[in-house]
Amino acid sequence: MSRPEVDGLAEAAQELGIDESRSPECPTTSSLRVGRPFVSKKRARDITREFTKAASALPTGQLVKDEYFTLFESVGALEIMDPKMDSGYLGPGDTLEDDYDVLRVLQPAEVLGIIDRLVCHETAWYIGHSLSQTLFTSLYIDALLWPEPKTLDAARFDRQTESATENSLLHVVLRAYCLALVKCCYYVQQNILRELFYEEEDFVTNLYHRELLPKQASPAITALLDGAINVLNDQLASSKEDVAVIQCLIDRCKWRKSYLLALLEDHEILEHARDMQHWEECAASFQNVMSNRHLGVEVPESFSTKIQRRLASTVPPRPIVTISVEETDAYLRQLVQDAIAAEKIFECESGRQMITFVQMFNFRDPQPSVYIRCLLQSMVFGEMRILGKKSMKQIIFDELSLSVLPNSILLSPTNEEIEVPHDPRFIMCQKMEMFVHRVGQPYIDISRALLMNRSRVRRMLCHNIIEWESVQMEADELDNELRPLTKEEIKSEDSNRSDYVSFYPLSSWAYLHKIQQMEWIIQLGFELDVYQPGELAGMYWYLDYISHSRADHVFRLRQSIENKVLQNEDFTNERMTLFTIAHQNLTFAMLEASATSSFACALYTLYAALSHLNAIPSKSSFHYTGPPLSYSLRMRPFSPISLPSLPALENFAPLAPPHYSTITREKPESSSEDSSSNTTRDPSSSSKEPSASTSNPKTSKGIPLSSSTNSSSPSTITTTTTTTTTTTAIQQKAAQNQEVDIPTLLKLTASSLDDARDAWAQVSRTEVPDIAGCAPGVMPQWVAEKKDVLRSVIAAKLVLGTVEKWWRENEEWWKDGIDGRSGDGEKGGKGLEKGKGKGGGGRLVAVVPSIDAGVGDEGKGMEKGTGKGKKVKKGYHAWWLVPEVKVVKDS
Repeated sequence: MSRPEVDGLAEAAQELGIDESRSPECPTTSSLRVGRPFVSKKRARDITREFTKAASALPTGQLVKDEYFTLFESVGALEIMDPKMDSGYLGPGDTLEDDYDVLRVLQPAEVLGIIDRLVCHETAWYIGHSLSQTLFTSLYIDALLWPEPKTLDAARFDRQTESATENSLLHVVLRAYCLALVKCCYYVQQNILRELFYEEEDFVTNLYHRELLPKQASPAITALLDGAINVLNDQLASSKEDVAVIQCLIDRCKWRKSYLLALLEDHEILEHARDMQHWEECAASFQNVMSNRHLGVEVPESFSTKIQRRLASTVPPRPIVTISVEETDAYLRQLVQDAIAAEKIFECESGRQMITFVQMFNFRDPQPSVYIRCLLQSMVFGEMRILGKKSMKQIIFDELSLSVLPNSILLSPTNEEIEVPHDPRFIMCQKMEMFVHRVGQPYIDISRALLMNRSRVRRMLCHNIIEWESVQMEADELDNELRPLTKEEIKSEDSNRSDYVSFYPLSSWAYLHKIQQMEWIIQLGFELDVYQPGELAGMYWYLDYISHSRADHVFRLRQSIENKVLQNEDFTNERMTLFTIAHQNLTFAMLEASATSSFACALYTLYAALSHLNAIPSKSSFHYTGPPLSYSLRMRPFSPISLPSLPALENFAPLAPPHYSTITREKPESSSEDSSSNTTRDPSSSSKEPSASTSNPKTSKGIPLSSSTNSSSPSTITTTTTTTTTTTAIQQKAAQNQEVDIPTLLKLTASSLDDARDAWAQVSRTEVPDIAGCAPGVMPQWVAEKKDVLRSVIAAKLVLGTVEKWWRENEEWWKDGIDGRSGDGEKGGKGLEKGKGKGGGGRLVAVVPSIDAGVGDEGKGMEKGTGKGKKVKKGYHAWWLVPEVKVVKDS
């Protein structure tokens, strides 16, 4: 600021009478008289013009700040007379209190309209809006709750005035319904508060210094509802007017009673078994409740934002949140259905079934409400018992016996009977207790994370895998301590090796859970639109890499079980049954992982081909980002994980140069069996990678497979072998710095899609719930979900057919364009550069579903003016984004 401007400010300050030599002082106690307000002797005058003139001397970006006026004061300052900031502001002709009389006589249609509007506000609160903008805007609710009633009889509309009005619809029907509604809100809030949720993201629990009748008993309120129903029945029998309206009021009171009792049962779920009778009654009577809404008469003046001035809130009055009747009906219908469906979780017999149920339940569309998700948390983890019947130790031991430790001495219940400290069984029991105590909370956190909202699921899983990384390292040390006690060593089937392959069962189990959660994190990114269109190829490549690592890991686990059977000929039928179950579970897990890997590889190569053809943008549309930044953002959740190893930037497919698109399927690195090393490694891997030929044919005789999974192993081996063989040729071209040709990409896509179709078809035909890892009650939903994936595979094959047809018609022209000999594209080197290349049949355009691609332009390969990408169609899985491809004729 120049010197003249400073002098100008000083003169302006002097004109305003500001003394700069002293700091502002607050009046002391001695200068004030008790009972007399402090009054300045100076007369107030308008300083707006002088202040504006003085402020005009400041250039843009500068200000004059008093040292005592801090950021706290500036944030806490209110703009006086602004209705959005000043809660005490009253406009011209406005009043502080409402003129509506809550004691006026109401007609039946008006009572029906008020009840329906209250239900809409209740639903808006369930969705996530605050009570101050929903139910607490009702003058009838406010009259019942303020001042706070000490007894149920005190909660009346006429307690502040002496009214002799006899209006049974108001004082009996509407009062009973409002009290029951408030009590329902109390149970909903309490059931949510005792579980994990995110305040103001999932639900708003602030009551603004009001109470939701916590001391009033539910039986007394249901008795009031019964009395209201009796009054309405008497009116229905004695009057011939408003018959349909009165019947609607009866139906609504009955439904509210059933709903209140159902919430009461859920509130006491930790004390006794859950009774589904009331929820079923809610579902049966729901259609009658939601019909004939047109008979009600709205009373909008009975709702007001002025009540917010009396609430203990730090914000000024905000508008009333209003949702439609149709949205309310759909939400409540879904809530009742989800409450009934949640009961099926008690059919789960193992932790694997529980996790599968929770995942499928929460991934419904639409997603269950926060109340249902918190209710499911209470069912799973209540009273420190899993599903109300099993301890954490039982769940963990069952998980281990079904996968890595079938019929192991480590899980023998007789170990707990040993009291001799030096006995190996006593030491094993102590070590396993330590393992259960360490892994218990991370194991619960998997199901708890899956019951959050979609974005929080992914975020919490990102934290969980770091915890499971630590669990795996500690389990690795524990395996080394237990091996001398169990003396379990598995002989290698390699004829060239005479040594023994060490087995790490606890670490292998932890690694399996960790890598499964890594897959979910990647797949949720597709559903949540985390990735840009140009990043889809790379993320599907990484998903292929992770799922391929899981398939290899499960293959080695299954091989270890086979080797155990081959090395022990004296197995009893009971022991052989346990090994057979574990073998079937691992075989199915390997099939599912291979199916995921094949489809991910197919979509990766498909998006890579479309990117090379300029059908979709190969880079981000944002100028402030680049390959290193995008790579660091996408890999950040997995950077703390040591195994599977993180791919390097130059090997990350979509970020590589166009001539080196790195269509590689790197297998996870197998570290040596150095038990003294502190680094994390694949716990079940040996120094030699197991291949398809290592599977001993005698295994099928000793361990019979069910018909639904017996054919899984050949297809799994075929998937790995075919895709890797085709990939090797592309790796060689990339290493030689050659152009990756489109036909090879399309060939690899077709091969991977064939493998994915066969694998997912086998997965969807699984009929044994125990092998699929889900309870019998949810088996149909599980099969339907797998068929959605299969439909996505078929859709991808149709898209591939369109691309192949276009390539056959334009291959020669494309090659000429690359060579620079023809083609109308700018700079002549990219046949469809900036969308101006004109091939024989037009240009290829791909629209990515469920991706906000912005306003497409010709240079980005999107059809001009298409805007956002289309959402995933119903019947297709949201984790598998199959693009829609079409040929656009250039004008």
